[in-house]
Amino acid sequence: MRPIYESDTDLNNERQVIDGLNNLWQTQSTKLPRSYGLDYTLTRGGRVTAFVEIKCRTIPSWTYDTYMISLAKVLKAKSLGNNVGVPALLVVRWNDMVGYIDLRPVALDVQVGGRKDRGDAQDIEPVCMIPIKEFTPCMRPLL
Repeated sequence: MRPIYESDTDLNNERQVIDGLNNLWQTQSTKLPRSYGLDYTLTRGGRVTAFVEIKCRTIPSWTYDTYMISLAKVLKAKSLGNNVGVPALLVVRWNDMVGYIDLRPVALDVQVGGRKDRGDAQDIEPVCMIPIKEFTPCMRPLL
């Protein structure tokens, strides 16, 4: 069984971001079960308007030219968004901004990469590299 690395701090950071998005976009959110592979749905009037994956980073957005995310996560997001007909958003909170991108039309620049700091061989996998300039800034981070 693979370890779960998501901490209470991670969940609190996600909650801050999703609360900010709900306020900005006048939506409600529901935390998704792990089986969905993404973090939340956004709804308005009871109808799903988007699927959301939230990532919180401790660096400024300009540190790297690209954002690295698991190919499996991107494919799951694309499938959910395309099959339901709603955006599949990747929302990233950096130190200097919160930005989002709809993963459905993202071109797949696939490489092999991942984390090496946890000593978990399964952290190295196919990843997508998304240019930071393709993210739409939407709010200031609440750090």
